[in-house]
Amino acid sequence: MRIRLFRAWASNNSGAYVLLGSFHDAGVAELAAAELNEALAAHDAWVEQEPPSNDPSPFMAFAQKHGLPMQTGWVPWREGMRCEVLGAQVLMESYAAEMPSAFVAWIAKHGGHVQAELIHAHGPLVLRAHVWMKDGWRPENHLRAHEALARFEAKVSVDPEVKASLEDRWATVSRGIHFVPNEHGGREALVAPYDVTRASRALRAAAMAEGLGISFELFEWIDNESDPAEVIALSARKESLRLEIDDPGPRPDDLARALTELLGIAPERARSMVLPRKRPARAVVLQRVSRRHGELALRVVRHHGALAHLRASDGTVVE
Repeated sequence: MRIRLFRAWASNNSGAYVLLGSFHDAGVAELAAAELNEALAAHDAWVEQEPPSNDPSPFMAFAQKHGLPMQTGWVPWREGMRCEVLGAQVLMESYAAEMPSAFVAWIAKHGGHVQAELIHAHGPLVLRAHVWMKDGWRPENHLRAHEALARFEAKVSVDPEVKASLEDRWATVSRGIHFVPNEHGGREALVAPYDVTRASRALRAAAMAEGLGISFELFEWIDNESDPAEVIALSARKESLRLEIDDPGPRPDDLARALTELLGIAPERARSMVLPRKRPARAVVLQRVSRRHGELALRVVRHHGALAHLRASDGTVVE
């Protein structure tokens, strides 16, 4: 009698798909997400038909109606994907080996831009939340802002939704939430969640409960053998860069609003940095920030037409 033993490993051809988009107005973000979610829900219902209709899928019809690019006749995302609204930002999360550019085009059609689109990502995803209190820069508000941010940290550290977003049955490395103070009195909360949507929703809810502003950035990390949020937080505490504006460009009013709304800088201070007759020859917008935070802020000010750069503590221009 001959006995044969076979040993095999299953493979996973799909990776994470995450898109983070930004609009200048929360109302536009709500509208864009609502219309997109209606089309996604209709598509899910169509997939559940037995058998599916021979007509074009609801999402294909939606893409054709709005002139969105769809390179394939099928849609590769999993059922149940929705566009989460995070104030003036939107987030989409799924699994896919590829993804049509329809979602990017939909955001652009509504005047927004994509901050990050990760397709087929296999590394840990890092969510970085910038948290601040409106007018917290004022001396009379320093204590109130400090107390609100302290309550936010305490609440988020034990939040069951945040904790659940960091748990995975296959995980070999423990992940946590880490906080880094920034130069204008706010906080940066760093997590590497397995469920980005769940984590961002919980962080935003905690910030809003304390009357705090919050915005997100997202990127992929390459090391699966550590908690990337912890590594980045430690690095951010050591690095010291500053963002300087040499010329505010042709739209100083728009730039001032962006500094306030997207970076949490006080309105009066933002206007003094960019408006004629008030602006110094070289305005220092942010100080003692991490490279990642500095690069994000640099993209914001350059997007609004300003000439700007990052400078290290030794005076060297970094970017």
